[in-house]
Amino acid sequence: MTTRQRSTTSSTDPPVRREVVLGVDTHGEVHVAAVITPLGKILGTESFPATAAGYRQVLVWARKRGTVRRAGVEGTGTFDAVLSRYLLAQQIQVFEVNRADRSARLLLGKSDPLDAQAAARAAPPGSPREPDGTGRSRTCERVRRPAARRCGDR
Repeated sequence: MTTRQRSTTSSTDPPVRREVVLGVDTHGEVHVAAVITPLGKILGTESFPATAAGYRQVLVWARKRGTVRRAGVEGTGTFDAVLSRYLLAQQIQVFEVNRADRSARLLLGKSDPLDAQAAARAAPPGSPREPDGTGRSRTCERVRRPAARRCGDR
């Protein structure tokens, strides 16, 4: 006799959204974003204007692929500052990622999509608890590739 297992979820339960990590390579006019799984699988790469509307588009695009809790942002300070503040205001933990060292860039070549993917991979997992006990960072943590910096410490 075969026994059937009963499902513990019903068809009316909302689908469980997977967590994804956003990575952005910032520039003066266009930002290149990538979304990866926590295990590093690339879910997509796309370019967006470096404007307020473009920042919203980045997050809408990323959230279509899953729940975004953390982001790695590679930039030169000015280009990534406004994007980082926007992501922080949206309750995303932001990590400022240094550019790859010159020898790696010469060996592998320059590629904005690859830089965005590397920025996402550099955003460390977990969410450090703030001293106020909220568990939500309001700053931007600096990490060196493969590590980053929480934004706001500028």
